[in-house]
Amino acid sequence: MSTQSNSDRPIETFLAGVVITVIVVAAGGNWLVGNLASLLARRQLLGVGPGEALVALRNMPDHWGDPRRAWSEPAASMLPGPVLYWISTIFVVVVLLVVGVALLLRMGRRHEPVDQRRRVGVETQARLAKTSDLRRLLTRHPRPGRFVLARWSGGRLLSTEADLYRGRRGVRGAVGVFGPSQSGKTTGLIAGVDAWSGPAIVSSVKTDLLRATLARRSEVGEVKVFDPAGISGMATATWTPLRAAGRLTGAVAAAQMLARSGARGETNHQFWQGQAEQLLAGMLWTAANTKGHSMRNVVKWVLELD
Repeated sequence: MSTQSNSDRPIETFLAGVVITVIVVAAGGNWLVGNLASLLARRQLLGVGPGEALVALRNMPDHWGDPRRAWSEPAASMLPGPVLYWISTIFVVVVLLVVGVALLLRMGRRHEPVDQRRRVGVETQARLAKTSDLRRLLTRHPRPGRFVLARWSGGRLLSTEADLYRGRRGVRGAVGVFGPSQSGKTTGLIAGVDAWSGPAIVSSVKTDLLRATLARRSEVGEVKVFDPAGISGMATATWTPLRAAGRLTGAVAAAQMLARSGARGETNHQFWQGQAEQLLAGMLWTAANTKGHSMRNVVKWVLELD
């Protein structure tokens, strides 16, 4: 009964494969060396197989000074002297090494992770951008229509891409900045908002951006802060659906917007949504055309139906 564990068998199999591979490569390499040397010296092949080359390789340690003596006849008589023989050996070894490295690299690419592959010529793996990657986004000064994202080395500015449709009006754009904490998001946005010359709607979960850009934006034009939760401590701008509800069409549109903003039910939600739109449209129109009334009155009517 064998006492060898099954876990040792894969190792033995691997080692056996390595030994066989080395023997085959060595015999084949020596066979190539002999044939190359014979071609260079006699312009003909040796006419022997890899087995004879393996025997010659085994005898080689005793004949380093004259390697052709390691071969048997008639191959030995066809081989050149040691200089040409060893030059042929070096050439074959270099070629085999190059081929082996190329095969290893090719096999490695077959098992390359998905995020390191190139899709349509584009790298899919995330990495830090280099200056060469951002060349089209770098400017010396703020330019109209290009939002400054951050400051770059050499006094340059990292801005959004230039507008491809300069003669086209009505093209709207937005910039979203994402990144981990303390990565410079707010600092970059402060520079961008200060350099922006046109109107801007800026949203942030913190008040740092507001307080750092308020003075500069106030010099450019009117600034309104929408802060219904009162986090900033500043007077908040307000908005009311009643602004467009003075006419019946505006009241219907406002009612549809309010009714459709809620979650949809699984059954009959369209029917009840339509009923809510009709009810809200009448209330909004009434409040908009009644002096001293606001959305507080509409909310009261909805809750109390009075």
